[in-house]
Amino acid sequence: MRPSVQFKGIREGLLVTLSDGEEWPEVEQALMEQLSAQGDFLRGAKLILNVDNYVINAASMGRLRDTISDMGLTLWAVLTNSPTTEQNAQALGLSLIHI
Repeated sequence: MRPSVQFKGIREGLLVTLSDGEEWPEVEQALMEQLSAQGDFLRGAKLILNVDNYVINAASMGRLRDTISDMGLTLWAVLTNSPTTEQNAQALGLSLIHI
């Protein structure tokens, strides 16, 4: 089954919710494909990424931020239940939102 990526406009920017239950590399790839498909429509948007329980290491978090930035978007905040993901997001200067 293909990981789902849902977009929702909120006051702070664009909330991107990723499906749970898949392996992180597949979810990350689905996210990048969806962001690429949106192209210029999303350019300049601030993203709040809801990664729920995914554990994202520092290298993956940095790559994710950089790739999103290369698309003309800003990874602004991360919603997570994972202390590891939270720590890695904080190390990159991202805001944290608890769920």
